[in-house]
Amino acid sequence: MFLVGFAVVTVLTVAIARRVVNRDSEDTTAKSNASDDEQIVTTPTSPNEVPLAEIVTPQTQLRQTELSDALSPLKDGWTTELLAEQISVRLKSIAKLLEGGDVELSSVVNSSATFDGQLNRELSEVYRDHAIVVRREPAPKHSQTQTEISPPPASATDALLALRKSLGSQSSDVRVALKVFRVDPQGNSVAVQALFESRTQMQSGAIQQNATWHTMWSSSDNAPRLQSLRIERLEEVESLDTPVLFSDCTESVLQANDSFRDQLRFGSNYWMPRLESYLSPRLLEGHIGLAIGDVNEDGLDDIYVCQPGGLPNRLFVQNPDGTATDVSAKAGVDVLDWSYSSLIVDFNNDGHQDLAVLADTLLLIFSGDGTGQFTVQQRVPSDCEYSLTAADFDNDGDLDLYACNYFADSSNELAQLGRTDPLHNSNTGGRNVLYRNEGNWTFVDVTDQVGLDENNRQWSLAAAWEDYDNDGDQDLYVVNDFGHNNLYRNDGGQFTEVAANAGATDANQGMSATWADYDVDGWIDVYVSNMYSAAGNRVTFQPQFMTNLRTDAKSLYQQLARGNSLLRNLGDGAFRDASVDAAVTMGRWAWASLFCDINNDGLEDLLVANGYLTQDSQDDL
Repeated sequence: MFLVGFAVVTVLTVAIARRVVNRDSEDTTAKSNASDDEQIVTTPTSPNEVPLAEIVTPQTQLRQTELSDALSPLKDGWTTELLAEQISVRLKSIAKLLEGGDVELSSVVNSSATFDGQLNRELSEVYRDHAIVVRREPAPKHSQTQTEISPPPASATDALLALRKSLGSQSSDVRVALKVFRVDPQGNSVAVQALFESRTQMQSGAIQQNATWHTMWSSSDNAPRLQSLRIERLEEVESLDTPVLFSDCTESVLQANDSFRDQLRFGSNYWMPRLESYLSPRLLEGHIGLAIGDVNEDGLDDIYVCQPGGLPNRLFVQNPDGTATDVSAKAGVDVLDWSYSSLIVDFNNDGHQDLAVLADTLLLIFSGDGTGQFTVQQRVPSDCEYSLTAADFDNDGDLDLYACNYFADSSNELAQLGRTDPLHNSNTGGRNVLYRNEGNWTFVDVTDQVGLDENNRQWSLAAAWEDYDNDGDQDLYVVNDFGHNNLYRNDGGQFTEVAANAGATDANQGMSATWADYDVDGWIDVYVSNMYSAAGNRVTFQPQFMTNLRTDAKSLYQQLARGNSLLRNLGDGAFRDASVDAAVTMGRWAWASLFCDINNDGLEDLLVANGYLTQDSQDDL
């Protein structure tokens, strides 16, 4: 079994106040001392906190105007993006209507607009258990007899009103979102594809619908109106007993701890204006992870949380009532170094859980005594900063460590981001390292010795071990941000990089990977988290996008925006991209993914952690 120590959590940030202005005295003084060409802007903070003051100078305003112009589709010739903006506004009105809002449809929908389909389509039940029911529309038939002629197109207005009625028939709590991901101008009209998602909350459950909307709009003026609507890939998921399958219990578990109340409960929006400027860019990366394991052998899993430099890492020990207590200092693991990743595993086979922490310049190895107490055993110099995975790669009976690296020079990170050429296959990043466990708490860099230095500077974010070829030793899949992913085949402790020959490169700016036999054919498959971009899907398919590129090169950029990838193991050493057929590409801005049988039916399900910085806006699908 492979062990992955990389997980995505909400950015945990430093509580350093940059410039907090007292509401009653200092704020008044600042306003009275401001020159005529400066404007004091107060930024709201969380409840019970005083606002921050920021100075906006004419130079800042000019720069903001320049940035706004640079992002204007009108000023850079991208009429398709202007159309996308205009139609997105119209789709928001339709979403408001479907949620039960008061919308004048005649201003959004052409009076002659048609709906290509049946107003009351029957969905076929494809899955049912004690918790959920999944229904989908039947696959279209390849041929039609005379008695199977499609019905004439109905009114789009009638279809939208019928959909509104069906969504709100069981609840007044309805949420609808539509997101444009493809724009294709066609004369005086424009074809637009959008993702549709609705959720109807009920007292005893909930219904979620997902579909792709194919629409046609007039484009002759600044107020496009809907001309036709067709809905494809309609899927309905009903939860039977509860409105949600998973509930956020963070506060109820951690609220008794000062570390949660004073720091962890606040999001990045709260902390970013209060940070030293040196820390801000690194905090935007959001790559800080956590580890889970039973450190005191009471049968309950505990959590170790890495933190930015200057804040202690946290160990929360689970209590029998489901709450957790911060024992970081008492356990001796309140590391102050900037930490990215950690693992709770048994390194010396004594039956007690140990701890590895990948910090700024050190790989820290702690021994555990089974009571929740830890002792530093080794400080291994390391340039790796991003993620840790553990496996016994040489089958000698103890766990070895693989550490991923991103930047080649951690002291000059931002400058290096400009040296990722070519974007889809850069080899200018940091060097990943395999540390072999030699026993007696000694870990040795054997990366070059075992063949893992090939294609080893491709901006790696995560890695996952698994025996994909069923030969009895652990192989390694490395996920890269600006380079092709690596698949290292392990043959008796020696590795060969075979990703290209195996069809497993997946050059999609990867974030993480998870292995499982999803199709139960005896061969382990791999799912890779990438970034889904609606804007990228729109732009990369336009004729004016990078006109100097060959068609095959353009397809690489289109692939970058597609989203996550499911690579099916064919059993002969090769993989086939099954992502589209399995409908698993759209994972939003995906970071970590996990194959997990969440309903205990013997089949592997997928959980995808996604997002960037926590925001109040709920527009993003």
